[in-house]
Amino acid sequence: MDGFQWEQHGDTLSITSDEPLAAGDKLTITLDAQGTAEPPGDCTLTDGDCGVSN
Repeated sequence: MDGFQWEQHGDTLSITSDEPLAAGDKLTITLDAQGTAEPPGDCTLTDGDCGVSN
């Protein structure tokens, strides 16, 4: 991931942007998986709104 740092702890993937988002900006993250995959069940965003779509 360019411009981001990530860590995985069990079933939780934490993604941190190198640059903060400005108010009203959007960020789309696409995840590809090998093997049997399921869409994320939840997401959270510090000081903002977050949604999951598939």
